[in-house]
Order: sequence, then C-alpha cells, then structure tokens
Amino acid sequence: MSGNREPSAGVTVLELVVAVAVAGLLGLAAGRSLAVLAGTERRAEQQWRAQESVYLALGRLAGEIARAGLGLVPGEEAFPAAAADSVAVQYRAGNPPQLVVRRFYLEQPAPGGVVREDRGGGAVLPLTDSAFPVTGLHFRYFAAGGTPLDPAQLADAGARALIRRVEITLAVDADGDGTTDHTETTAVRILNVP
Repeated sequence: MSGNREPSAGVTVLELVVAVAVAGLLGLAAGRSLAVLAGTERRAEQQWRAQESVYLALGRLAGEIARAGLGLVPGEEAFPAAAADSVAVQYRAGNPPQLVVRRFYLEQPAPGGVVREDRGGGAVLPLTDSAFPVTGLHFRYFAAGGTPLDPAQLADAGARALIRRVEITLAVDADGDGTTDHTETTAVRILNVP
C-alpha cells in the first residue's frame, strides 16, 4: 500500500465551515439591505402622508376663503379679521341664506401645532393631522392688480375690504425632528366682493 488515498466524494469540515460562514455573511447583508429598504419605505410613507395632510388643509382653506363675501348684505365684511397668521371669512349660504363665519389659525405654533377651523358656537375642527406638526401657517393679502397689503393695516376694515387675493403657505414637520420638511403655497382669488 502506497498511502495514497482516493479523493473523497464528501466535504471536509473546513469546507463546511467556510460555506456556512459565507452563507451567514450573505444572509446578514441581505437582512441589512431589507432593513434599509423598510426604513426608506417608512420615511417615504411619512412624507406622502404629510403632503396629503398639507394638501387637504390647503384645499379646505382655499375653498372657504374663496367663498368670502358671497351673498353678503351691506355692512357685512368678507374678511372680519385678517392677519399674517390667521384669517376670518364671512359669507351667506343655505336657503334661506344664513351668515357663515369661519376663522382659521395655527394652534400651538412652537415647536409645531395644528391648523384649526373655528366654526363658531364652540365648534373647532382640526384641519391638519397632528402626527405631522405644522411649523408655519402664513397668509399674504393682495389688492386688485396684485398690490400687496401691509398686514399691519389689516386691522382696519377699509384695508380688509381691498382684499382680492389671498396667498396661503403651510409648512409641516413630516418626520418629527422639529424641522420643516414640506412647504406648500396656494393662492385664492376672491370673486364675491364688489
């Protein structure tokens, strides 16, 4: 006997250990990739929900502001109050027409809050999702021809009577880190005032 052995058809322990280690490393890499992907998907979902909250609130604000002045009788104001951080609108609706007053404002502005709609009589509704704190709500007012109106002058009813366009900017913190992640602006033309 010469001491030469025929090659074995099986695997050695060393080959088995190396194969298990490589498979473990591949599994670990795949697991980390899935975790990163899940985190990215979660952040994208948060951003989408924050944007949806902003768009819904802006749509509601724009719809109500666009009604300002509708069907009012002499002596009633389309904008009984207007400031850089809040607005109140009046119009008549229903049959027979009843006076409707809505006030929109940011509650708890720092570090983030909720945009509210005060419907009078104690009825206050949230317009934004509290899961995405609002970091800013700002109104800009314009007269006919696009001339900006000074917010300091809007305490005067005569200045408020000049409002023909309102620009609304809403900003939210989509990920809860205290910074503004999403900002949208829309403008509303006021057609119901002489």
